[in-house]
Amino acid sequence: TQVQSLGVNLVRGLSTTDFSEFTSTQLGLLTTAQVGALSTTNLFGLSTTQIGALAATQIAGLGASQLAAIDPTLLPSLTATQIAALPAAQIAALTPTVIAAFTNTQVAALTPTQIPRLNLTQVRQLTATQVGAMSPVQVNAFTALQIQNLTSA
Repeated sequence: TQVQSLGVNLVRGLSTTDFSEFTSTQLGLLTTAQVGALSTTNLFGLSTTQIGALAATQIAGLGASQLAAIDPTLLPSLTATQIAALPAAQIAALTPTVIAAFTNTQVAALTPTQIPRLNLTQVRQLTATQVGAMSPVQVNAFTALQIQNLTSA
């Protein structure tokens, strides 16, 4: 497609105004390399609809600093598929506030590889309802130290 033919350097150099003109469909057509080249300023400007249009592979291709640049109030709109695709290092980069805002469906999407990467502050933000939404496999993925830091909230 024309969108996919845009060079990585061209995508990296897009102004916020230019990038904001991309439709959700066009964003979904970006290659992983193009998404990886997006500036943090452009990522902060994404809407809920635009985030939802990104494929799990595109979300997984974001660096931790890029993921951190997305408006934190929009991260709870990530789909279960997008969350499950996040590399463990990106899970560790999510703020405790974002983890606390996850829905039960989003928490249930965390993989057994991602759960041990939650830092203790993130673990303390999990609610009893969120932990209750986890499968036995997920709960078994907690480290002993994480289990000790679960709160009664």
